[in-house]
Amino acid sequence: MLNTNAGAFRNKTTALSNAVYIESPLVIGFAVQLFWLFILFFQAFFLYDNARAINELQFVSLGLSFLLVFPATCFAIGYYRDRVTRYLRKKSVHFLMGLCGAIGMLCAGSVMLSDGQAPFALALAGTVLASFACAPATLLWGEAARRRDQSKLALATILSLLLAFALILALAYFVETSPFGAVVIACLGPLFSVVFVYKAQHDNESYFKPQEFVTLPDGTTRAKEGKAWVETFHNLRISKRAFALRLGKSAVPFGIVYGSLLLEGYRSLLWKAPLTQDFPVETLCPLLAILLFTGLFFWPYRNEDGSYASHRLVPFLLVFLLFSCSQGLLDAGNPNYTCIALLALASVVFWLYPAELTMKYRISSMITFGFFNGFLVLGLLAVFVANSLMPLDSIPYYLITLVRLALVTLGFLSLVTNEQMREIATLANSQTEERASSDWPQRRRAPFSERCHLVADTFLLSQRELEILCLLAKGRNAAHVQKELVISEGTVRTHMRNIYRKLDVHSQQELMDLVDTIEHH
Repeated sequence: MLNTNAGAFRNKTTALSNAVYIESPLVIGFAVQLFWLFILFFQAFFLYDNARAINELQFVSLGLSFLLVFPATCFAIGYYRDRVTRYLRKKSVHFLMGLCGAIGMLCAGSVMLSDGQAPFALALAGTVLASFACAPATLLWGEAARRRDQSKLALATILSLLLAFALILALAYFVETSPFGAVVIACLGPLFSVVFVYKAQHDNESYFKPQEFVTLPDGTTRAKEGKAWVETFHNLRISKRAFALRLGKSAVPFGIVYGSLLLEGYRSLLWKAPLTQDFPVETLCPLLAILLFTGLFFWPYRNEDGSYASHRLVPFLLVFLLFSCSQGLLDAGNPNYTCIALLALASVVFWLYPAELTMKYRISSMITFGFFNGFLVLGLLAVFVANSLMPLDSIPYYLITLVRLALVTLGFLSLVTNEQMREIATLANSQTEERASSDWPQRRRAPFSERCHLVADTFLLSQRELEILCLLAKGRNAAHVQKELVISEGTVRTHMRNIYRKLDVHSQQELMDLVDTIEHH
């Protein structure tokens, strides 16, 4: 009995250590990426506000450079995904992105280091270069995120937000005490981000196909050496333009809300007093409460498909917006620390939503994260311009709250549905069929794998459902699927029920007949 308990404890400890080894690069690296994004968005406020090294026009120019270059790069990568992705995955390109980001941040900080003596054009060029490098790095983090189980990804996101919060406070401290130290930390952000995203991708076993694992003498499995970046996703054919417009309808309103929360959070965090004198402990309790709530929220989805769990978080965001406005109304003019918690909840929602779209519909993460983040930053741009014309702190707080509630509701109602995705996929398939209609007499019956993919595209199956469909269509039973994909029997049964429901079949034989007879119409 004692040996059995010791063995079980040893197995759990080993599994935990392996999980920490695989997921820690994601947690640390994504925190650094959030930290880098924070610097780029707030560099004019953060780095130059106290130094008074630039004038108002230059102040606005720095903010606009990031808010224009970043979404433009995201859109370009998303639209030209097929040409760009194979280059972004190379180690040399990772190194180049980190180097460009570091050089850009150094040039951007030159004005502060020289107390305004360095040419402003150098700072502007550095901001453009850093923003250009930050966009593909952000999308690569989306590439890493799509390959995680949803509950693990949610937990990793929560831990990353806490770590990013600590990094931002550390940077704020150095801005007040040592400007040179602040610039050094800002330059290290891009380098650490690309190093960790490369490690998070290439050390993650979910990047490998099942047949590329080897079984060790002790019965454990590991991935074969040199098999990094094996593509495991068969991407759904979609109309990129239609998909981008559909994503934009929800991302832009969300971006406006997110931008207003960012500005309010910045004032609440750093406006009251220097961190060298007063640490903002008031922010910790609401922040930890929200992140604990988010973690408990995703816990029930640990063994389920968990599709669209982030959808269910949006109504909670509306509720917390209402609660947060009470402090803003009753303590007008004082920092509203609950907005830090709202920022954390919104960050989880806006990061997990494109990841869920990618996993549920087998869409390239470069397309999903590229378009969503591009439109989200356009919302930030609208807030930045509005704040430059009329500072948000001069507007009655109840009006800001009403606008936020309306925009979150609008974004929630505009989230992509199954019917809309079916229309987007149907539009792409019809365009493909029109191009192929001229050689119709020469077409042959599609091979088995292509028919499985066609069924998955037609009925919008997820990647895991596609893998199980291919095995079921070969006549394999649930036990074989469980052994082949190394998943639990309950998970296999759940996916099988979902597949039967989506395909509207009631037996494995009907499923096999459907795969066998399906053709392009």
